[in-house]
Amino acid sequence: MLSDGARHNFNKRGVVLVPGKNVSTERALELAIEAGAADVQETEDEEEQPVLQFICDMMDLKKVRASLEELGVQITSAGLEFVPRTFLSLDEGQLDAASALIEALNDYPDVVRVWDNIQADS
Repeated sequence: MLSDGARHNFNKRGVVLVPGKNVSTERALELAIEAGAADVQETEDEEEQPVLQFICDMMDLKKVRASLEELGVQITSAGLEFVPRTFLSLDEGQLDAASALIEALNDYPDVVRVWDNIQADS
């Protein structure tokens, strides 16, 4: 459960994850439009492989997933997530401290998932 202060920094949205290895940015945008997704973002999974996140309204999740499947796209996962409204940039020291905190929280048995809005400085 999100604390009251953090709750306002996130929107609950539908997110469909798709492998992004052989998909251009232009094609990803075309797929998002065709499937009815509000946005598509490029990111990486735990193995640092490219992943596309098709973001949509919670009520459209099933429709967007089905549309992507009809377009021949392989779906990795689909579900509801808390998507950050804004990102917070951290320097290397702050990022290390935040990563240690998130890892400790994830190790706690009662924690199911930790969302953050951290963006590493380039």
